[in-house]
Amino acid sequence: MSCLKTGYMRTSNKRKDWQFAASRWWRFDRYEIRDGYVRPVPGAKLEIYDPWEAYWNSRKRGDESSPPYADFVNLRDALALSMPEANARLTDWCARYGLPGVLLQQVRVATFAPRWISLDEKESVLVPAQEQFTRTNTGWVIRRSLFRSEDVEGIFKSPTLRGTPTSRDAAPEAWARTGVLRQSLRSPEIFQESVRETWWKFFPDVSAEEAETYAYPAPLSEPFWRLYAEPYGAFIDGLQRLTEALWDLEHHKPRKQATETDRRRVAEGRDIFHALLAPASPAVVPQDDGSFRQEWVCGSLLSAFAMMALQDLTESRRVRGCDVCHRLFVSQHPNAQYCSSVCRWKLQKRRQREKKKQKETGKKTASKRPSRRGTQK
Repeated sequence: MSCLKTGYMRTSNKRKDWQFAASRWWRFDRYEIRDGYVRPVPGAKLEIYDPWEAYWNSRKRGDESSPPYADFVNLRDALALSMPEANARLTDWCARYGLPGVLLQQVRVATFAPRWISLDEKESVLVPAQEQFTRTNTGWVIRRSLFRSEDVEGIFKSPTLRGTPTSRDAAPEAWARTGVLRQSLRSPEIFQESVRETWWKFFPDVSAEEAETYAYPAPLSEPFWRLYAEPYGAFIDGLQRLTEALWDLEHHKPRKQATETDRRRVAEGRDIFHALLAPASPAVVPQDDGSFRQEWVCGSLLSAFAMMALQDLTESRRVRGCDVCHRLFVSQHPNAQYCSSVCRWKLQKRRQREKKKQKETGKKTASKRPSRRGTQK
């Protein structure tokens, strides 16, 4: 079979603005960790929710409330627990918020291998078609390119070919190279990788033999979420990157007080933070009353968390680490040290015990010290 060099290409773009406007994310009601993946339990219920609602509610409740991104960062405490306890903490969190969307956070463009599709309702004519998923500022564009050729119309009419991968010999030479453009979680650096290296790793039910040729569903569609899972290592990597960025930015101080180490840490944290913010874009949302509202469209839950943290950082709500439990918390008070009144009370009790112990130690030392009067003759 010779390579298709004659004919013409027809391209159609279909917008999948699943995230427009901004506030929506997806979660199942039950998750599990199985075979190295964080994934929904078979038969779990999928729903759409608004993670920003929890964020705005946390700001209304005051300093002792925890915004969603702080809940995410504080999952790192679970890593020190036993495996059953850690897994329970992590899956409970996922049931509240869903998966962070590490794949969607990183991928800019994914181009897949051509497949045979039917050109008419009777499915009597098959042509090669190639799909490409492109992340935009309001969602994803699914681009489908079709190749029309007299040779194809005259030869490929077998219904058994429909949906199967097109052989390399039959694929038009002008088509895009298959693969994925991926951005690092730490920097703006872009990598060109194969579908197997990046995309396939988030779909554990797809066999290794089909990694490069599988008909992957459109991002953020219901079939996508039912097939999608996150490798445990990728989940933790997203958690650690956001944690690292926020802890580094905590070193920001007035210029006269900042050390060289402080400035270096802030610069490193800012680079990571900018990489996490990359999929987030402002959007204009028409309202029913004829007005407009600005909202943020975030390409992943991870980027939404980074945007929530940005809102706090730029509105005098500092992200801090508790002096007692070392958990991350947010406060408007410049000298805040504790995430809650419970931790403040714990530290006060600890100091009281230390003072009491010091007094008792001082009394014992004084009683053992020989009296000066007793030593005189």
